[in-house]
Amino acid sequence: MIGWNAGYPLYQYQGFWCSPNFIEDIILAQEGFRAEPTDIFVCSASKSGTTWLKALTFAIVTRTRYDTSTSPLLSKVSHDCIPTLSNSGKKLDLRPRTSSNRHQTPYHALPKSLLNSDCKVVYICREPKDVFVSLYHFLAKRAPNKDDYLSLEKAFDLSCESKSMDPIWTMKTRFCSSNMKK
Repeated sequence: MIGWNAGYPLYQYQGFWCSPNFIEDIILAQEGFRAEPTDIFVCSASKSGTTWLKALTFAIVTRTRYDTSTSPLLSKVSHDCIPTLSNSGKKLDLRPRTSSNRHQTPYHALPKSLLNSDCKVVYICREPKDVFVSLYHFLAKRAPNKDDYLSLEKAFDLSCESKSMDPIWTMKTRFCSSNMKK
């Protein structure tokens, strides 16, 4: 299926729509990632504040390692300071290890070692209408052919049919209910 993600193909995998390279990342993380009790995961739906939440989490976790003049956040974006599940096989020089789920993986698709561990999961959510508008404009700017990009109305219809991303309320419910069980 061609989704409204700048005209690139989307495939349904484990109940949500994603790009082929993301499916590979999910499989590798599910098979190879081993969560540790000291891990912190920053999770969100797309365009929900992940960048600033990662920066805040990194600053808190490393506050005794760096001062205000030596923090890596002064020269790098937060995505470069906190690894994602897709590069979690790399050795991390950070304790507690702080990771982010790349491309906002839905709860049920996270590695079982993460779901069954005592690690911390920080989930941020945003008003769904704001997420939709922000994501639409983000992807429209990156479309290979801007003249052929979906109209806002068509993108909205696909989103309502859950043909563009994991339904945002389902994602929120899964993260919240998992927190209640622990």
